[in-house]
Amino acid sequence: MKTSSIKKLLVAMTATATLGTAGTSYAEEPIRLGGLYILSGSAATYGEFAQKGINLAVDEINSSGGILGRQVEMVYEDTQGKASVAIQAARKLVYSEGVDALVGLDSSGVAQGMVPTMPELQKPLIITHAATPDVTGKLCNSFTYRISVNVAQNMKAAALVAAETDATNWTTIGPDYAFGHQSWEFFGNYLKEINPDVNLMSETNFPRFGAEDFTPFIDRVMDSDAEGVLISVWGGDLVNFVRQANTRGFFEEDLEVMFTVGAATEVLTALGEEMPEGVHLSTRYWYEAY
Repeated sequence: MKTSSIKKLLVAMTATATLGTAGTSYAEEPIRLGGLYILSGSAATYGEFAQKGINLAVDEINSSGGILGRQVEMVYEDTQGKASVAIQAARKLVYSEGVDALVGLDSSGVAQGMVPTMPELQKPLIITHAATPDVTGKLCNSFTYRISVNVAQNMKAAALVAAETDATNWTTIGPDYAFGHQSWEFFGNYLKEINPDVNLMSETNFPRFGAEDFTPFIDRVMDSDAEGVLISVWGGDLVNFVRQANTRGFFEEDLEVMFTVGAATEVLTALGEEMPEGVHLSTRYWYEAY
């Protein structure tokens, strides 16, 4: 995300949280914001990138006089990609750190667990990454907002591309939580609408998030009748997946391969020339968009 976009986000999310404080004893105090991101494990690069972007925006905001004349402070907590950890971290940020608003969340599963607690915390939450449509759909409340695209939007685009291929039998390899399952669900529904003749195979593959060995799932697809495969594994898991798939000859098969987040910067940087040619790549934020 560009620094200017992050700056606009921080200004917008704090305006409501701080409205009415100007002219009171709080006017000289800093605005404190809580960041909730994955800062450890195989997906820690997402949290690292978020911190760097937010810190750049905070520095720019503060050097320009702050928001409503008040400086901005960030406090970060590691969600570890777990809903229970994220909820406790959010409570710590609100009740112990006294933050005015919350921003973040990388995992759809974490977001699904976190959003229902926002009425308890009585603080705005702006989701910057987690893609499940539930958080601004059936689970949404007046404290929850998002600035990123969701799974449904991404998978409509993927289905449009898939429909132009010759693949008829489609399967998936995705993380065994909301993001993986909803990616396959929306992709399949949209693809069926476009081409009713496609076959969505019952043999699907959902390794756990953070899995180290993807070879059983790779081999299962290679041994099946699949002609196309939607891969929603992401982050460090995707890097491991691609390397293991390369050794198995997965990309030498006659398959249409669609990576839902294969063009993420941390994936492309880590893999370099190990990223196979002839596959479809997409990403949540395009790094060349200025």
